[in-house]
Amino acid sequence: MAGIALDKAEIIAIFLETLLYGISLTLFCITLWILVNKQAETKTRSLMLAIAISLFVLTTAHIILDFIRILEAFIFLRDSIPGGPIGYYGNVSNPLHIAKTSVYITQTLIGDALVTWRCYSVHRGNKYVIIYPVTSVAVCAATGYYITWNLTNATPGSTIFQAGGAWITAFFVLTMSTNVYCTSLIVYRIWTSNRSVASYHHSSLIPVILALVESAGLYSSALLALLIAYLANSNGQYPVLDTVMPVISIVFSLIILQISFRTSSVHGSTGKYSTREHASTARHGFSTTVPSYPLQAISVEISRVTDSDDTNVQKSSKDQKKSMPEQMWEQA
Repeated sequence: MAGIALDKAEIIAIFLETLLYGISLTLFCITLWILVNKQAETKTRSLMLAIAISLFVLTTAHIILDFIRILEAFIFLRDSIPGGPIGYYGNVSNPLHIAKTSVYITQTLIGDALVTWRCYSVHRGNKYVIIYPVTSVAVCAATGYYITWNLTNATPGSTIFQAGGAWITAFFVLTMSTNVYCTSLIVYRIWTSNRSVASYHHSSLIPVILALVESAGLYSSALLALLIAYLANSNGQYPVLDTVMPVISIVFSLIILQISFRTSSVHGSTGKYSTREHASTARHGFSTTVPSYPLQAISVEISRVTDSDDTNVQKSSKDQKKSMPEQMWEQA
């Protein structure tokens, strides 16, 4: 088997997971404060609060299970299990290992379902754009929980590579492709909308695009590293797998914080329009309200002439105080 020894891999895993959990905890607290204090009471805010809390609870449960396992492997059960720590971690049918696997699968499915919902919302209810991600999430759920069931029936001495086999590979590929697919469609939608209003409106959705690309890149890179390590039958997949858990929560928080701070910075520096704007994420969709500045909202009158059955109909909309990007996000 390539890579480092199993017990060393688990020690590295708990160290990295603890480090990232601290980052996740900090970002979660800031995100919670923004969602509670910087947004009006809406269904979207309630949903984002529920998701943020759920992701953090699952991340916390995962690291607790890992700490229990490392205590049992190196302290409590060290001398009572054949093979010591290596023998302990090599038992893939261990109930604690099954539990942490289930937690990881659930966390991944929440993230995948959320990005699929965000893609559907941004494309204004276009069902065709989510045919693949919906199918992928469903297959991913079936595959993931089948892996969990398969691990409970693993024969003694089986490794994760033997017990999981191609099912684990399929799970990693499905979740990575779902995120890349949905994020690409969302970024494209935002980019085209930004271009369509750029000629007559000073607002820009570029901060949203940057936040999505950076966050999606972080998560996709972790998944790619995990897939490569697993295909190489390397125990290095354990540290990567355990770090993916807090990364999912971190990415969710980063999107909210990046868009909130960047949009606030952009609006505060232009001073050309009312800065009480809303921006929705793509990776984990939400709506943030950037603090308003003591500037007057301008009234805009837009006239549009349409030709229908050789009859010119003139429509006028007055006192539109919301930007086109903002209207798009609220409709989404």
